[in-house]
Amino acid sequence: MSLLRTGRSRFRQFRTKSIRFQLFNLIALSAVSLACLSVFAAFSLRNEMLESSIRETIDLAEVARSTAQTYHDMAVRGEIDDASARRMAERVIRNMRYANEEYFFVYDTSGIELVHGTMPDREGKNYLGTTDSRGYAYLPDMLKLAKDGGGHVFYWFPKPGSRTPVRKVTSAIGFAPWGWTISTGVYLEDVDSQFWSALTNFALISIIAIVLVSIIAVFISESIARPVRSLAAVTARIGMGQYDIVVPATERADEIGILAGAIRVLRDEAKAAEGLRFEQERLNRVLRTVGAGNAVLLHSSEEQELASRMCQAIVDAGGYRLAWIGLAENNEIKSVRPMAIAGYDDGYLSSAQITWGNKGGEGPTGVAIRTGIPQINDDTLSDDKMTPWRTSAMERDLRSGISLPMHGPGGVLGCITIYADEPHAFSAPGTVSLLVDLANNLAFGIVGTRERRRREEMESQLNQAQKMEALGQLAGSVAHDFNNLLGAILGLAGFIVEDAGEDYSTKHHAARIIAAGERGKTLIRQILSFARRGDLKRECFSITELVDETRALLLATIPTTTQMVLVADSAEPVGVIGDRDQLQQVLINLCINAHDALGGQPGQVKIVVGCVEDESAILERLAHRTSDVLPPAGEVWTDDEGTVFATVGSFDHSRRYVSLTVEDSGCGMPAEVVAQIFKPFFTTKKKSYGTGLGLSMVHGAVLAHGGALSVSSRPGKGSIFEILLPIAHEFKGKPPAPAPVPVPVSVQAGGRVLLVDDDHDFGDMLMIALERRGFEVSPCSDPREALEGLREHPDSWDAVITDQVMPHMTGLDLIRELRREVSNLPCILCTAYAEDQLDDERLKDAGIYALLRKPVDIDELTHHLMRAIMESRQSVENKALT
Repeated sequence: MSLLRTGRSRFRQFRTKSIRFQLFNLIALSAVSLACLSVFAAFSLRNEMLESSIRETIDLAEVARSTAQTYHDMAVRGEIDDASARRMAERVIRNMRYANEEYFFVYDTSGIELVHGTMPDREGKNYLGTTDSRGYAYLPDMLKLAKDGGGHVFYWFPKPGSRTPVRKVTSAIGFAPWGWTISTGVYLEDVDSQFWSALTNFALISIIAIVLVSIIAVFISESIARPVRSLAAVTARIGMGQYDIVVPATERADEIGILAGAIRVLRDEAKAAEGLRFEQERLNRVLRTVGAGNAVLLHSSEEQELASRMCQAIVDAGGYRLAWIGLAENNEIKSVRPMAIAGYDDGYLSSAQITWGNKGGEGPTGVAIRTGIPQINDDTLSDDKMTPWRTSAMERDLRSGISLPMHGPGGVLGCITIYADEPHAFSAPGTVSLLVDLANNLAFGIVGTRERRRREEMESQLNQAQKMEALGQLAGSVAHDFNNLLGAILGLAGFIVEDAGEDYSTKHHAARIIAAGERGKTLIRQILSFARRGDLKRECFSITELVDETRALLLATIPTTTQMVLVADSAEPVGVIGDRDQLQQVLINLCINAHDALGGQPGQVKIVVGCVEDESAILERLAHRTSDVLPPAGEVWTDDEGTVFATVGSFDHSRRYVSLTVEDSGCGMPAEVVAQIFKPFFTTKKKSYGTGLGLSMVHGAVLAHGGALSVSSRPGKGSIFEILLPIAHEFKGKPPAPAPVPVPVSVQAGGRVLLVDDDHDFGDMLMIALERRGFEVSPCSDPREALEGLREHPDSWDAVITDQVMPHMTGLDLIRELRREVSNLPCILCTAYAEDQLDDERLKDAGIYALLRKPVDIDELTHHLMRAIMESRQSVENKALT
């Protein structure tokens, strides 16, 4: 117990000593510990080196034994005799070397040395009783170890070229087939040399480390003692009420820095306590502001209403001088657009041009938006950031202010700026964080109102899309039945014209029936186009030539009071890929609408066609912004001059486009009309004059061709419709007209035709038309009966004409079954549906000779039918000849 008390007393005395004394005592203790550790490490290293040398000799002896085993195996296999195998193994082992001429030696069981790598004169002698310089007979132990599986012995033996014995460790293993003991060893003199070298290095390193630590200790003691004395003096002065004193060493990151920081906090807290009551009042002011602002968030549903009520709540609840909310505009100058304001403004904002860009946006609001960090103006009189606005702000008693960025999901939406009529109004602890939360809550509210409005618009668009889809399905069904009716009407009217002879009146009436039927075909094509169910023919043609042809057609249709002007910006023809007839109908619809917009007054309709070179101008015209993504068709916007814009389609800036523009000088359209012009059946024309499908057809055609359409209109100034279509780079100009394919006279005489169609009117008309052209027609309204008839009489018909949509079986399935029965039977498929699944590959797989759309052109059908019968007969004749 007395020893323990003595130890404690000595420890207490040690702790009262200076920091330098304590450090040097610790260094001395560390030096002793390091010396002991170095000695222990050196001896451990020596033992490890010795163990490594022994393992190495055993491994090398194993290599020599594997060599002997190799030659013994050769003798066993009869490749050489045993004596030769022994001699060859002895020669190889004798010549083996490693690690600076270390060697191997081999003894037999009687102690005769058979092999010695460096002293061949020792070979053939018995050394069983030989001892080393210390009197140790090591060979019997080696032979015993080899017999027992191997081991190692220590003895003294001279190095090659020397007579002085050196301590050596040798590993011995046995080779039983020949009774050999194979050995090799290393001299421990090398291990001891490495040991002493390592011990010397350890000692050197320890001395250097102790010296360096001592030097460092001197610096550490000085770096601690001096600032501690300074801090003690500063603490005493703070205790005397001197709060403006500078606290040293606060920049340090160690414990001294922590102590200095604590003393500085003590100084600051003492100083802040004097103004605690005043700061608490300011904080309560902010809390009232935040509470009123959050209440506004709960009771506002529109963006503008939310911003206006928020500004008013800040002024009323917080008693601030002025509050305003500005939105960050992504325009060229990066301006800040005031959205709402409350309090005493008196023209302050209107006189200040506020921006948030790097150039010019150096005010608190601009910096807050650009950096996303709140900006505080504690005193307008002294804050350099307020220099440009100081006079104007002081005239309105705006003594301090804070600008709070509103962070939304996509970045900073804008900024709330609050001004007070006293300096340091926003310096109370917690003020900034509370107001930042309020600003972010407002941003969340604005985003929420925008998202709600966007969701309502999307729901409206979805409803419209569902209506369009339903209307498209209805249009397809109506088109099917109407095409069958039109086919019968047009065909029978054609018969009247053929049979009328010289009866001009009858011919005239029949011609009018045919003209009305053609207009019905056009109407059906428009319905299918706007519903995007039309059969889009893909061909490469010149858009310039199409415009020329259409203009010539329009000149004969539109009254001369309307001047049709064509402007071609490109001298060379420009090619596109698409449906020529559909695009011509698009241009006709736009030009007729442009003419109607003139209201019967003299005016001009200008058509401009040419390649588009400036992509940025395209985006400006299409979207009135710099994004490649165009707004939906129902979205319209109005510029500062009152021009209304709308777009449909898409634009890929990696492709080149041709522009087709139709411009009129008519009455123009307001925004509410432009928002609906692409809706089916919407029209501003008289009930008996317009169908409301013209621009719907244009809408569907542009989308089907992968293009875009821009509309710009100003009431009283006219409208501009600009269509952009991708340019076909493979266009090589107008191809030469194909030579007419002659049809042999023998085929023109007709043939036997099986006609399958469930529509009796259309089928009867088609039967009469074909019989008038010399064909023998067998009508059938049920595809199952037609298939059964062909199976019973496979050679009764030269060709088959069938409808696609029929009860029990489609025309495509019927043709497949018919051709299984008669493989060379030509089949022609007619359909009133514009079905996408009837592509060329499916038609070819089914063996269909031709696909015709209803109403069928009789001459075209006759031509295909005659050629099909001709080719079928020639094929049969060629097979007969071969």
